[in-house]
Amino acid sequence: MAIEQPPDIPIEESGIPSLSGSGLGSLAQSAHRKQLKVARGILLAVGIIVVLMHLFLIANTNNEVDAVVKTEINALHARGMQEDTTSVEEFRTRVTRICYVLYGGMAALGVIYVILGLMVYKFPVPATVLGLVLYIGSTAILGYLNPLSLAGGWLWKILIVVGLAKSIQAAIAYQKGMGDDEVRLPAGM
Repeated sequence: MAIEQPPDIPIEESGIPSLSGSGLGSLAQSAHRKQLKVARGILLAVGIIVVLMHLFLIANTNNEVDAVVKTEINALHARGMQEDTTSVEEFRTRVTRICYVLYGGMAALGVIYVILGLMVYKFPVPATVLGLVLYIGSTAILGYLNPLSLAGGWLWKILIVVGLAKSIQAAIAYQKGMGDDEVRLPAGM
Protein backbone atom coordinates (compact mmCIF):
# COMPACT_ATOMS: atom_id res chain seq x y z
CA MET A 1 0.00 0.00 0.00
CA ALA A 2 1.47 3.31 -1.08
CA ILE A 3 1.72 6.28 1.25
CA GLU A 4 -0.18 9.29 0.04
CA GLN A 5 1.61 12.59 0.31
CA PRO A 6 1.13 16.17 -0.79
CA PRO A 7 2.59 16.65 -4.26
CA ASP A 8 5.27 19.10 -3.05
CA ILE A 9 6.99 16.66 -0.63
CA PRO A 10 8.76 13.89 -2.56
CA ILE A 11 9.10 10.45 -1.02
CA GLU A 12 12.58 8.98 -1.07
CA GLU A 13 13.24 5.32 -1.87
CA SER A 14 12.99 4.48 1.83
CA GLY A 15 9.37 5.67 1.89
CA ILE A 16 10.21 8.62 4.18
CA PRO A 17 9.22 12.07 2.95
CA SER A 18 12.21 14.18 1.90
CA LEU A 19 12.87 17.49 3.64
CA SER A 20 15.06 18.77 0.83
CA GLY A 21 14.11 20.19 -2.53
CA SER A 22 10.72 21.81 -2.63
CA GLY A 23 9.62 20.71 0.85
CA LEU A 24 10.51 22.12 4.25
CA GLY A 25 14.10 22.80 3.22
CA SER A 26 12.97 25.31 0.63
CA LEU A 27 10.58 26.81 3.18
CA ALA A 28 13.56 27.50 5.44
CA GLN A 29 15.49 28.89 2.47
CA SER A 30 12.54 31.16 1.71
CA ALA A 31 12.61 32.49 5.28
CA HIS A 32 16.37 33.06 5.00
CA ARG A 33 15.88 34.86 1.68
CA LYS A 34 13.37 37.17 3.34
CA GLN A 35 15.91 38.00 6.04
CA LEU A 36 18.53 38.61 3.34
CA LYS A 37 16.05 40.99 1.73
CA VAL A 38 15.94 42.86 5.06
CA ALA A 39 19.76 42.95 5.12
CA ARG A 40 19.77 44.25 1.58
CA GLY A 41 17.25 46.93 2.51
CA ILE A 42 19.27 47.98 5.56
CA LEU A 43 22.53 48.18 3.62
CA LEU A 44 20.95 50.06 0.71
CA ALA A 45 19.08 52.49 2.98
CA VAL A 46 22.13 53.19 5.17
CA GLY A 47 24.31 53.56 2.08
CA ILE A 48 21.98 55.95 0.28
CA ILE A 49 21.41 58.06 3.41
CA VAL A 50 25.14 58.23 4.15
CA VAL A 51 25.98 59.21 0.55
CA LEU A 52 23.29 61.91 0.33
CA MET A 53 24.05 63.33 3.77
CA HIS A 54 27.78 63.58 3.11
CA LEU A 55 27.33 65.00 -0.39
CA PHE A 56 25.24 67.73 1.24
CA LEU A 57 27.98 68.28 3.85
CA ILE A 58 30.61 68.50 1.09
CA ALA A 59 28.49 71.11 -0.69
CA ASN A 60 28.05 73.02 2.60
CA THR A 61 31.72 72.80 3.66
CA ASN A 62 32.58 76.43 2.85
CA ASN A 63 29.66 77.71 4.95
CA GLU A 64 30.63 75.40 7.80
CA VAL A 65 34.29 76.48 7.64
CA ASP A 66 33.29 80.17 7.49
CA ALA A 67 31.24 79.70 10.68
CA VAL A 68 34.19 78.04 12.46
CA VAL A 69 36.60 80.77 11.33
CA LYS A 70 34.18 83.48 12.44
CA THR A 71 33.84 81.80 15.86
CA GLU A 72 37.62 81.60 16.26
CA ILE A 73 38.08 85.26 15.23
CA ASN A 74 35.38 86.34 17.69
CA ALA A 75 37.14 84.36 20.44
CA LEU A 76 40.41 86.18 19.63
CA HIS A 77 38.65 89.56 19.70
CA ALA A 78 37.06 88.69 23.06
CA ARG A 79 40.58 88.20 24.49
CA GLY A 80 41.68 91.53 23.05
CA MET A 81 43.79 89.96 20.29
CA GLN A 82 43.85 90.64 16.57
CA GLU A 83 43.77 87.89 13.90
CA ASP A 84 46.59 87.36 11.44
CA THR A 85 45.16 87.22 7.90
CA THR A 86 47.75 84.68 6.72
CA SER A 87 47.10 82.39 9.70
CA VAL A 88 43.34 82.68 9.17
CA GLU A 89 43.66 81.59 5.52
CA GLU A 90 45.98 78.70 6.44
CA PHE A 91 43.50 77.62 9.12
CA ARG A 92 40.61 77.92 6.64
CA THR A 93 42.50 75.82 4.05
CA ARG A 94 43.41 73.15 6.61
CA VAL A 95 39.89 72.84 8.02
CA THR A 96 38.38 72.77 4.50
CA ARG A 97 40.75 69.97 3.48
CA ILE A 98 39.91 67.98 6.63
CA CYS A 99 36.18 68.36 5.94
CA TYR A 100 36.55 67.23 2.33
CA VAL A 101 38.58 64.18 3.33
CA LEU A 102 36.23 63.21 6.17
CA TYR A 103 33.00 63.82 4.25
CA GLY A 104 34.37 62.31 1.04
CA GLY A 105 35.51 59.21 2.93
CA MET A 106 32.10 58.81 4.52
CA ALA A 107 30.37 59.25 1.13
CA ALA A 108 32.67 56.53 -0.26
CA LEU A 109 31.70 54.31 2.68
CA GLY A 110 28.05 54.91 1.76
CA VAL A 111 28.80 53.71 -1.77
CA ILE A 112 30.39 50.57 -0.27
CA TYR A 113 27.20 49.93 1.74
CA VAL A 114 25.16 50.21 -1.47
CA ILE A 115 27.50 47.78 -3.27
CA LEU A 116 27.26 45.33 -0.36
CA GLY A 117 23.47 45.64 -0.45
CA LEU A 118 23.47 44.80 -4.14
CA MET A 119 25.82 41.82 -3.59
CA VAL A 120 24.01 40.31 -0.57
CA TYR A 121 22.32 37.51 -2.56
CA LYS A 122 25.48 36.56 -4.43
CA PHE A 123 27.78 36.67 -1.38
CA PRO A 124 25.44 36.58 1.63
CA VAL A 125 27.90 35.99 4.46
CA PRO A 126 30.74 38.28 3.31
CA ALA A 127 28.33 41.11 2.41
CA THR A 128 26.45 41.06 5.72
CA VAL A 129 29.55 40.55 7.90
CA LEU A 130 31.49 43.29 6.11
CA GLY A 131 28.48 45.62 6.30
CA LEU A 132 28.20 45.10 10.07
CA VAL A 133 31.95 45.46 10.66
CA LEU A 134 32.12 48.65 8.60
CA TYR A 135 29.05 50.09 10.33
CA ILE A 136 30.34 49.39 13.84
CA GLY A 137 33.86 50.53 12.91
CA SER A 138 32.74 53.80 11.35
CA THR A 139 30.39 54.50 14.26
CA ALA A 140 33.25 53.87 16.71
CA ILE A 141 35.66 56.13 14.79
CA LEU A 142 33.09 58.93 14.52
CA GLY A 143 32.30 58.44 18.22
CA TYR A 144 35.99 58.86 19.02
CA LEU A 145 36.19 62.04 16.93
CA ASN A 146 32.93 63.42 18.36
CA PRO A 147 31.60 61.53 21.41
CA LEU A 148 28.24 63.34 21.17
CA SER A 149 27.62 61.62 17.83
CA LEU A 150 27.12 58.33 19.69
CA ALA A 151 24.10 59.73 21.52
CA GLY A 152 22.49 61.09 18.36
CA GLY A 153 20.28 58.51 16.70
CA TRP A 154 21.24 55.82 19.21
CA LEU A 155 18.01 53.88 18.66
CA TRP A 156 18.62 53.75 14.89
CA LYS A 157 22.19 52.61 15.49
CA ILE A 158 20.99 49.77 17.73
CA LEU A 159 18.28 48.72 15.26
CA ILE A 160 20.78 48.68 12.37
CA VAL A 161 23.31 46.60 14.33
CA VAL A 162 20.65 44.13 15.50
CA GLY A 163 19.17 43.87 12.00
CA LEU A 164 22.57 43.22 10.42
CA ALA A 165 23.52 40.72 13.16
CA LYS A 166 20.31 38.74 12.56
CA SER A 167 20.98 38.96 8.83
CA ILE A 168 24.38 37.35 9.33
CA GLN A 169 22.67 34.38 10.98
CA ALA A 170 20.24 34.11 8.07
CA ALA A 171 23.08 34.50 5.55
CA ILE A 172 25.01 31.63 7.12
CA ALA A 173 21.94 29.37 7.10
CA TYR A 174 21.05 30.47 3.55
CA GLN A 175 24.53 29.75 2.25
CA LYS A 176 24.62 26.35 3.99
CA GLY A 177 21.29 25.49 2.39
CA MET A 178 22.60 26.40 -1.06
CA GLY A 179 25.59 24.09 -0.82
CA ASP A 180 29.28 24.87 -0.99
CA ASP A 181 29.61 25.16 -4.75
CA GLU A 182 26.92 27.72 -5.53
CA VAL A 183 24.86 30.50 -4.11
CA ARG A 184 21.81 31.12 -6.31
CA LEU A 185 19.92 34.37 -6.71
CA PRO A 186 16.31 34.23 -5.57
CA ALA A 187 13.52 34.32 -8.12
CA GLY A 188 12.66 37.82 -9.22
CA MET A 189 16.21 39.18 -8.95
